[in-house]
Amino acid sequence: MPVTKSVCPSCGAEIRQGMLRCRECGRPRGTVSSATNAASKNSVSIKRSSKTIPPSKPHSRTPDNVSSESSPRPKAVVKPQERRKTVVSTSRATAQRRQRPQPQQPWYRSMVVLVAAAFLCCATAITFAMSFQQKRLAPVEVLADEIVLTPDRAAAIWVVDNYGVVTVEMESGTELKFVAREHLPSEPFRIVAIDLWHQHIEGSELIFLRDLAHLRSLDLSHSGIADEHMHLIGQATNLNRLALRGGKVTAEGYRQLPLNLNMTNFTASANKEFTDESISVLAERMPNLRLFLCASTQVTDKGFAQLSTLPNLRDVRVQKTEVSDEAIEALKEQLPRCKVTK
Repeated sequence: MPVTKSVCPSCGAEIRQGMLRCRECGRPRGTVSSATNAASKNSVSIKRSSKTIPPSKPHSRTPDNVSSESSPRPKAVVKPQERRKTVVSTSRATAQRRQRPQPQQPWYRSMVVLVAAAFLCCATAITFAMSFQQKRLAPVEVLADEIVLTPDRAAAIWVVDNYGVVTVEMESGTELKFVAREHLPSEPFRIVAIDLWHQHIEGSELIFLRDLAHLRSLDLSHSGIADEHMHLIGQATNLNRLALRGGKVTAEGYRQLPLNLNMTNFTASANKEFTDESISVLAERMPNLRLFLCASTQVTDKGFAQLSTLPNLRDVRVQKTEVSDEAIEALKEQLPRCKVTK
């Protein structure tokens, strides 16, 4: 089979079969002249159309002597740089689409929510205040028709309305504690203990104590009791426990208490007005004391020595006072069964 050879018209170099350009000057083969006759050229070109040209460098143009219908077109090759640019542009478009700002709600919607929340809070506060006021100022006379308002029941209602704790004794002998008027039993009862710890009250309202014949324990610690209220406390003649922590009662106030042979426990701690003179008065008014607490007071050795006149004393606590160790040892010698804590 004859071999088609061509000569480059520009440089005269030989262009062999399969070469698309001149090696010397790079001119395309379509512009060169044929070195063989036309018949052999046509026969060769027809046979070449069925053969696959070995791949060489990709070219954008097809030679003139090879028909576009018979020769396969080279595949488009994407350079790595172009591929990277395409990926980057796609990722940027995706990121921009994700970061696209969401449509904002109208400003008046937030204002409506805030106004509604404020209105709800105000309504809740007003409802709570009204219920609190009604509970505190509810009249004592609001009772069922079949319940008799005795002095003990009236005193119990006053105590729980002032956020105290009242202990009552039923006819069966059972003792129960109550903190709300609606929980008080409908059956008759007797008050045996009142606890108003840290509840500020008007001392003049304690006039009901004279009607409580069975009251045995009274705790008025940190409730604002002063000397002018002690005569009302003295009307409860059956007390055996009295607590006046943190009060402002002086020796003059304790002189208003009558002689009480039933008193066994007395507490006057955290009272800066409690002095040696106060101990002297209490030793006369409460000769059967068994428990005496006077921590954080102005008691000294002089007043502490007067406790030796109480033969039934079993427990004394004088923390944070000016009582010395020598005075404590002297009291222990006189009262061997008494325990002193300092």
